[in-house]
Amino acid sequence: MRIRLAALAVLLLLPACGTRAADPPAEAAAGGSDEDVKVAQRLLETMVVPQEDIGGLPRGLRVSPESGWKDNPTEARSSFDPGDSAASLRKAGRVTGYELAYYDPTQTAIRSGSGVTNVMTWVDLFTSGDAASAYLRARVDYALGRAGSSPREGVTFGAVEAFEPGMPGEAYGLRESVDFAGDRVFRAVVLFRRGRLVASSMVVRADRRDEAADAVRIAGILDQRIQIALHGGSTGEPVLVPKDGVPLDGQQPTAEQPPGVPDLSAIALGPDDVPAAFLCDEGRYTRTQPPRITFRRSFCPQGATVGRTRLISLSSQVSVFESEVAAETSLTLTARMMTSADGAKSYASNFAATSGLVATDVRRRQVKLPGGGVGVLTTFRTGAGRLAGFSALAQRGRGLATLDAIGAAEGFDHHDLLPLLQTVERRLGQLE
Repeated sequence: MRIRLAALAVLLLLPACGTRAADPPAEAAAGGSDEDVKVAQRLLETMVVPQEDIGGLPRGLRVSPESGWKDNPTEARSSFDPGDSAASLRKAGRVTGYELAYYDPTQTAIRSGSGVTNVMTWVDLFTSGDAASAYLRARVDYALGRAGSSPREGVTFGAVEAFEPGMPGEAYGLRESVDFAGDRVFRAVVLFRRGRLVASSMVVRADRRDEAADAVRIAGILDQRIQIALHGGSTGEPVLVPKDGVPLDGQQPTAEQPPGVPDLSAIALGPDDVPAAFLCDEGRYTRTQPPRITFRRSFCPQGATVGRTRLISLSSQVSVFESEVAAETSLTLTARMMTSADGAKSYASNFAATSGLVATDVRRRQVKLPGGGVGVLTTFRTGAGRLAGFSALAQRGRGLATLDAIGAAEGFDHHDLLPLLQTVERRLGQLE
């Protein structure tokens, strides 16, 4: 069973052991057919879940340099199981794998003893469904047997218990308490199989808050991305992984317009489009999913109205893609996620993470927008009363505009907000 705490190799003083293979492993050809290699090289790295698609995570998490391809030698070196070797994994039918891990470089959660330290998803490819199934069961059995053991110096497992994740097919959930060099963390893991693939999500916290629900939610997003990839769809370009621990240019938000990038700040909603008092954030560029560039600007209405709709938050986001087809694909996939059950869970998690309020009785419905856009109206209850949210997407050429607004449910009319979205949509023509 792999450590699956890529960032904690740094955060918790574990020795670096080189747990990343930088490129699709050549040895995969020896472990599977040409079809296996094709899947490994073209699909696995797009199945794992980018942070922007998860929602509800603390700000400041970064892609771990331990992310990337996991060939069998790399997998064996990072395993807790002393019986794992490159040869044994190959005999078990494992071809290769890919992991995307996020960590907190500030160590805030570890130092304070509260909060999320790591989030990750990974996918392993096997030579057959039977091999994948046997491996999955063996990994879960091994994990359940680790309670109270110290499989490696400086690492001690406390309680390990199973839970039912509620996913179709072969799926398992694990809650684990682990001591890394004196620092106690709590992990929620979901593992499941889809054909020849074994996939998993993990959320790690520095406190005892149960993250099983988030691990299940992220596993659902991962499952959706796997299905899209296996059926010929696209989930976008792979997330860039920093080398030698150095963050990549454009990975962190910046107020400066990146070289060669259109002036997206002039396309997104600005102070001239809303009452002057609304503006509370000048906006930031982010290279969210290369070659996608995104600009996001937030507003603070503080109860002011747009039409008859009283708002407490408003944001405008513009993304530019390398082609119109890529923008259309993003619109389709994002809309599919927004209107799914997982989309409702993500919305509630995002709201809780940014407001500190718990959303209950969440109800969503899709609304038709002029021009082929996609809109979702959400109503929910909080300790501060009943609220409503409107999320809308509009695409033109290689640009995609997103509008998000939240306000008091009473009197909320999404039609009041459509002119704001249409203003940005017209400006997307500047990208053509």
